Amino acid sequence: MLHHPEPPPRYLVSLTCVRTLRSHHQHRDERADPELILESFAAADLAAATQVFNALCGLPMVKAGRQRAKIVQLASSDTLRTTQWDAPLLTSAARPA
Repeated sequence: MLHHPEPPPRYLVSLTCVRTLRSHHQHRDERADPELILESFAAADLAAATQVFNALCGLPMVKAGRQRAKIVQLASSDTLRTTQWDAPLLTSAARPA
């Protein structure tokens, strides 16, 4: 039996805490002050990333606006290895029938 290597993750799905703004004139800047990441998942394709994103959007804290789900497409130059993640790499083929 041939073992095919896992495809590299192309998407990152994360669950973050939403920061409260100190004033109405303040705006969010993820590059300067990123939100606290609670969970992260690597996904090999957009279908798998969307499935995880939709599941996270159903969480009560996300619906209440206290947490946020995000999908980030990774650039081809990113050198992310799945061994850096606690969860296994997700693919659309991994979902139960």
